[in-house]
Amino acid sequence: KGRPTSWGDSSSLQSGHRSATKTRSFPVVAPSRPYWTYFVSVLSFITLLWEIRMNGGVESLHNNPFLGPTTEVLVDSGGKWVPFIVGRGESWRLFTACFVHAGFFHLALNLLALIPV
Repeated sequence: KGRPTSWGDSSSLQSGHRSATKTRSFPVVAPSRPYWTYFVSVLSFITLLWEIRMNGGVESLHNNPFLGPTTEVLVDSGGKWVPFIVGRGESWRLFTACFVHAGFFHLALNLLALIPV
């Protein structure tokens, strides 16, 4: 009786009922926009368009079921290929591989995973 029903509910205290439990009010922070997520999404989409342009179009579903370029174009675009990372010392591929996608289906699934971020 007289106890607030949630952390921010002080209606029972304002109505004159006092309880031994004090309510805690936390500052309300306006949600910020996920600019980094927008940037990564746009950069990934532009990279995929560039890969498809390098490939001369989308490969057939038999060659790439993700609706994207060939494996050779993915490696040429900076995809992760361990023999190049270890053998040639191309450690930059660990970073660029984050933006290289196998196709539209792969990119769409990754963007869906970014929605909560």
